[in-house]
Amino acid sequence: MIEEKGDTWPKILKFNFERYGPDRRAMRHKRLGIWEVITWKDYYLQVKSLALGLLSLGLAWGDRVLILGDNAPEWYYSQLAVQALGGVSVGLFPDLSPQELKALSEKVRPRFALAADQEQVDKILAAASAIPSLERVIYWNYKGLAHYQDPLLLKFKDVQEMGRRQEAERPGLLEEKIEAGKADDPCAVVWTSGCEGPWPKGALHSFRSLKAGAEYFLSLDPWSPEDNLLPLPPPVRITEQWLSVGCHLLSGCTLNIAETAETHLRDMKETGPSIVFQPAVQWESQGALTLARLENTHALAKALCRLFMPLGYGGHDDGGSPKKPSFPLGDRLLFRPLKKSLGLHHARLAYTFGSVIHPEVQRFFHALGLPLKDVYVSTEAGPLCGWTGPSFHLGTIGPLSEREGVKIGPQGELLFRRDTLFSGYFGEVEKGPVPEGWYPSGDAARTREDGRIEVLGRLSELTALVDGRTFSPQALESRLRFSPYIRDAWVWAEGERARVFALVVPHFAEIGRWAGRNRIPFSGPADLCLKEEVQGLISGEIRRINAEGDPLFRIQKYVLFPRELDPDLGEMTRNRKLRRFVLQERFREVLEAVRSNQKEVLWESPSPPVEGEVRVVQSPLKIIALEEKG
Repeated sequence: MIEEKGDTWPKILKFNFERYGPDRRAMRHKRLGIWEVITWKDYYLQVKSLALGLLSLGLAWGDRVLILGDNAPEWYYSQLAVQALGGVSVGLFPDLSPQELKALSEKVRPRFALAADQEQVDKILAAASAIPSLERVIYWNYKGLAHYQDPLLLKFKDVQEMGRRQEAERPGLLEEKIEAGKADDPCAVVWTSGCEGPWPKGALHSFRSLKAGAEYFLSLDPWSPEDNLLPLPPPVRITEQWLSVGCHLLSGCTLNIAETAETHLRDMKETGPSIVFQPAVQWESQGALTLARLENTHALAKALCRLFMPLGYGGHDDGGSPKKPSFPLGDRLLFRPLKKSLGLHHARLAYTFGSVIHPEVQRFFHALGLPLKDVYVSTEAGPLCGWTGPSFHLGTIGPLSEREGVKIGPQGELLFRRDTLFSGYFGEVEKGPVPEGWYPSGDAARTREDGRIEVLGRLSELTALVDGRTFSPQALESRLRFSPYIRDAWVWAEGERARVFALVVPHFAEIGRWAGRNRIPFSGPADLCLKEEVQGLISGEIRRINAEGDPLFRIQKYVLFPRELDPDLGEMTRNRKLRRFVLQERFREVLEAVRSNQKEVLWESPSPPVEGEVRVVQSPLKIIALEEKG
C-alpha cells in the first residue's frame, strides 16, 4: 500500500483524496471549543486552491517559502501546496525572535512567507528589509491586521480565491504539477537544533529522504487508519515531518490539532491519541509533575500509590521490556486515571527522541503501562535505530548492526550510512567528506555486552577520566529534571577525577506550593532560592539522585539559579536543548566561584526580554556543597 500511493507527499495526498474522499476524516481541529472534522476531500481541496493561488502569484520550482505559526491545519495546507508546485517549504518555530528570523531567512532567501497571525506578520515585516527576495506575506488569522496597508500582505482566503479562479480557467493544472513531481525533488528545509553554533543549520531534504524516515517508523510499529495523534508543535522539526506529515499521509490516520498550545493537555484528554511522540524533556516534565501530584494528593490516593506502584515497577523484566499488567484493580484505580490525566489513556505507541533520557523516566511510564521507547533520530540522516515491536530495553536504542547502516567508530562516535541522506545544508559550505561512506553523527555511544547501543550524548560534551572512562552530563541532567522540584539543570565535570557540578533551576511553581504548605514566606523566585529550607529540599533531591547512580559521577556542588534558562537569551535552543558554549561564557564568574570554594557569588544576570528590551539585574547565587570525594 505504501508504494502504490506515490513517491511524493502531494501524490499521496491526492491518492487519499481519491480513495477516501468525504467519507473519512483526515484531521480534527478544535476551534472555539468545538472539534471540526476535515475530511481527505477537504484537505486536498484546501491545498489545491492555495497551490493554484501561489502559482498565480508566480511561485516556481525550487522557490523557498517560509511557514511561521503555531500548529494549525493551514500549516499543513501551506506545506503541501508549496511542495505540489515543486517549491521548498521552510518551517520556523513560532517563538523565534525577529533577529533569529532575519538570520535564518538570509540563509534560505525565501520568495514567499505564510504566517499565522499578527505576531508573526509583525516579525516578518520587521525583518523584510533584510530579505530582498521576499515578495509576499500571506496570513491566515486576520485579527488585528485589518488596518495594515503594507503591499507585501495578502490574506490566505484571497490567495485561495485566486486559486479557484485559476482552476476554473484551466482545470487539471494542479494535477499536472503534482504528477510531474519526483521522489528526488528537494521539498523541505528542516533545521538542526543549533545547540553548537550561533544559528541552526538548514538540512535540505527530498521527498525520498523524508518518506524513507516515515517508512522506517511504520516498519518499527505499523499504523492504521484507526490511529490518531495530537502533536503539540507544528512540523518544524524532522520528527514531526516524519510522523505528523509522512506517517499521517501514508497510514491515513487522523491528525488532531489542539486549539492552542495552552489547551493541548486538555485536548489530549478529550481525543486520547493512540500514538504519542514527544522530546525527552517533555516526558521528563510530565513525569515530574505526576510525581508532584502523587506526593501532594489525599491519603487514599497515596495509599493506592504505595500499594500498586511497586507492582507497576515490577511489570517489566530486567531489560525493561514491558509486560501486560496482571493487576486490573491497580489499572482501574491508579494507572488508568494517571494516564488519563496526561491524555495517555489510549496510547498504544509512545516515542521519546531528541536527547538522552534517563532510564528512570522510562521506567516510571512503563510502571503506568505506557510502552515508552527511545528512537535515535538525526535531522540529516533520518531515524537510525529503534526497537521493532513491543519488546525493547531501557536505556538503549536497539541492537548494533553494520548491515543496517549503524556502527561505532574508533573514537566512540556513532556513525551511520544511508542511501537517503539529506542533500546538504542550505546556504552553508559543502557538508564535508564522508569517510568510507559513513556519516558522523557527533554523538558518543557505546555497545553493551549484549550488543545493544547506549547513546551517551554529544561527543563534544564528554569529559575523559583518569581510569579511561568518560563522563557525559545528559543522562544526569535528565534524571535531575525528573524531580518534581527541579525544572532544569546544567551539569559539567572538571578534572580527570570528574568533579561534578550543577546549575539547578528550581521548579518555582511546585516549590512555591511546597513553601505554602510548610508556611515558608517568600517574595519571589530569587527569595525562594535563598531560603535554607528550599536549599535543604533541593539538596535532599540531589543526594537521593546521587545515591542511585555511579559513585564516581555524584554531584559535589550545585548553584541555585533564580530564573529559567531562556531561548531568547541564547541559553537554550527553541526545542529546549542547552547551548553549553553560551552557558560556559555567561556563567564564567559562577564557574570560577565554584572552583574556588566560594559559598556565594554576586552575579549580573540578563533577564528575559520585555518588549524587546533586555535588563540586567544583580542576583546573589548560593553555592551549596554536598559531599567531597576521597
